[in-house]
Formats: sequence, structure tokens, C-alpha cells
Amino acid sequence: MRSGFLLLGLAAFLLLGAGCATVAGGNNEFNWIVSKDGADFNKSGPAQNVPDRHLGLGTRCRIIGSSGDYFKIQLVSGETGFVPSDSVGMAPKEDSGTGQGLGSG
Repeated sequence: MRSGFLLLGLAAFLLLGAGCATVAGGNNEFNWIVSKDGADFNKSGPAQNVPDRHLGLGTRCRIIGSSGDYFKIQLVSGETGFVPSDSVGMAPKEDSGTGQGLGSG
């Protein structure tokens, strides 16, 4: 399942191009969720030695960029940071884009 999320994220990135990406449904929608409980969240850049904090499973976000194996995301709160790309997956369609997720971040 982990590789499925990674492939889905990679496919979305490749289809949408490099740099800041507009994800399915427009970039104003928070249609991605953290798919790995305790995912590292780094505000200052990818792959920091000590993460700023950890995100809970189901935390709603949108992808706004990428750097290597990391996505730059924005949380519903407006906070931005980097998470490993294998820690993010598409939100279920019935809840996609509402800004309401299973976790608050």
C-alpha cells in the first residue's frame, strides 16, 4: 500500500509538472491526506535531522511543490512544510476538497 501512495503521488507530480503543482480539483482544495501516522513535518526544508513536528494520520493538506523525495504541503491551518512523499495520499473522493480531514495536523 505504501508503494501505491508513492506511485500515485509521483504520477500526479509528473502529470502536473515540476515546481508548484495544481492538484486534481484545483489548488484551493485540500484533497490530499497524510497516509502515515507520525509523518515528519519540516518547516525549513526537506530531510532535516530533527523534524519540527509529526503529523497525524488523515491530516488534510494540499501539495504546493516538491523537492526530491519530499512534497511541500500546506495544512488547512495555512502552515507550510515538507513531508516525505510516501507519507501523503489522495483523500477519499467523498471528502475531497472540503478542508475537513480525519486529523487536524
